[in-house]
Amino acid sequence: MTFASFPILGYSLTSDAVPQTQLWEIATYELKPRLNRLDGVARVIVQGGQEPEFHIVPDPAKLLQASVTVSDLLEAVRRTNLIDSPGLLERNHQLYLGLIGGQVHDPQQIVATVIKTTTGGVPVRVGDVAKVEQAVRPLYTVVTANGNPAREPAAECGGHGATGWRRPGYGCCQC
Repeated sequence: MTFASFPILGYSLTSDAVPQTQLWEIATYELKPRLNRLDGVARVIVQGGQEPEFHIVPDPAKLLQASVTVSDLLEAVRRTNLIDSPGLLERNHQLYLGLIGGQVHDPQQIVATVIKTTTGGVPVRVGDVAKVEQAVRPLYTVVTANGNPAREPAAECGGHGATGWRRPGYGCCQC
């Protein structure tokens, strides 16, 4: 293992006013894509923070009453919460990967997801058979900056036969 395999650039996001889950979203969905587009950056990772997630808690009695299984419930959520690619788009001699996103962003969207339709044409929704709670993913890596919880996007370089973490202006990793 060499020093080229360690991050060479890191940012810490901290706030007393912005929730930790929102800082994680800023690091992941705003900063990470921008850093990935920098010349010489091969990979950006976000460490630490509280990653938001949703918990679906089924009510067994309501599942039986609606003739819905847990598998039906999971399949409905999986089917309506996806990112897919229609393929590559060519423009001005460049290829672009197209993405179609249908991800949910709040509990109300999950609650409104249709699991099935009854023979009478009435939709059975997730909210009819389960509670949806906002939560955070279990934390396994703790990152702090100046004693405060932080998010740290870090950039890794690649290309020209070199791999390692990008360190602009330093000779230990030329990408």
